[in-house]
Formats: sequence, C-alpha cells, structure tokens
Amino acid sequence: MYKWVLDCFFMFSFDKINFSIMSGAIAGIFSSIMWFILPILHPGYNPIASNVSLLALGPFGWIQTIVFFITGFFTFLFAFAVNNHFKHSKNEIFGKLGAIFLAISAIGLICAGVFTTDPSFAYHPNMDLSTLNEISGSLPFSLTLTGFLHKFFASFIFIGISVSILIFSRYFSIENNLKWKWYSIISAIVSLLAFIILLISMSRLFGLDSFTGLIQRVSLFSGLLWIVLFSFYLLKNNNIPKDK
Repeated sequence: MYKWVLDCFFMFSFDKINFSIMSGAIAGIFSSIMWFILPILHPGYNPIASNVSLLALGPFGWIQTIVFFITGFFTFLFAFAVNNHFKHSKNEIFGKLGAIFLAISAIGLICAGVFTTDPSFAYHPNMDLSTLNEISGSLPFSLTLTGFLHKFFASFIFIGISVSILIFSRYFSIENNLKWKWYSIISAIVSLLAFIILLISMSRLFGLDSFTGLIQRVSLFSGLLWIVLFSFYLLKNNNIPKDK
C-alpha cells in the first residue's frame, strides 16, 4: 500500500491536491505523532498501561486537549470531503453513510477534548494513589461527571471509525477491489476487537489493566492508519463516475 502514498505525491502537485480529502491523512498522522511524543512530557506515564486520554492531565495536559480538537476538526473536514467525493455517484449511499460515522468519530474527538478524563491507577498526576484508591476502590466508574462524559464520547471515536471502515469494505466488495475490501475488513475487526478488550481492561478484569494503553493504541492506530491510506486512495482515484 505504500505505493499508493508515493503515487499520490508524484501524481498531484501541491496546487492540485484537494485539501479536504488530504485532511484525513493529516488527522491520522498528526495525532499519531503527538501521541508518540507527548509521553515524554509526562513523567511516570507508561504508554503500555496508560491510555492517551490521560495525557490531558498534568501541567502539559492542555497540549493533548488541543490534539483532540485539531484531530477532530480534520476528521470532520474529511467526513465532508468523503460525502462530496461520492455525491451523485452510483455508490453515493456508501459515501454518505461512511461520512456520517466519520463525523460521529470527529464529534467524539472534540468532546473528548472538552471533557477531561479522570486520573487512573496507571497515571494520576497531582493525586496521591491512596486518595485515588480510597475514592474509587476497585470499581471501574468515573470519579466525576466530566470523566463519565469523556468516556461516553470517547466511545464514539472507536465505534464511528470501525463502522465507517466496515461500510467502505462493502463498497470495495461491490467494486471488486479485493485488496481494499479485505484490508478494510481486517482493520475494522482489529479496531473493534481491541476496543472490546479495552473495555474489559478498563474494568480491571483478568489483569488486562496493565496493558490498557497498548490495547487502546492498537484500536486507534489500526483505524487511523486506514483513514490515512483511504485519504491517499481518494486522492489517487479522484474521478468517480457520476450518475447522469
């Protein structure tokens, strides 16, 4: 698939690139880079055990909040671009439904920035562990309303991206594009399965809570990688036959 990325750079000069379509790649690449760098600014943060939302805590937490907003904005822009890309084509329904669920994931990203998560046992800056344990005990519930809302809207991210990928897997199946069909199906399964395991790990069951960060990143990055490559795919195949 790396050839598609290279083809896009060689086939399109910068003045011809559709920025709205490119926003999908921007969202995926930007967030992935930031989630790789930000742990450096958070002493005691372990990417294997701690989810990315916890990067919004501490003195540099505002950076992660901005990352949520920017990623959500570009994902929203990409959703509109996908809808316009397929408008009036024979497969318009796939573009419309896929764009709707991409927009849902964008809403989740933005709201995840608005409502900050609660500290956890994996990472709890400015809060003593004994205090956290006394308040929450062994229950997987949020400590605050904003923490609950964060988890609620964060689920939009995983579900929105995964469902959108499944929708487009059907589109690729109809188009007899087997490479993209199976890549989409595998990406959706990995993302959804990792999300389900993530929910289990956040409930501190089966000892999976020590791998919460890793599990979440598998779910996120599998979906984001698909968005990045799909963005390049749309750039390369920018002339979809329209219905007359």
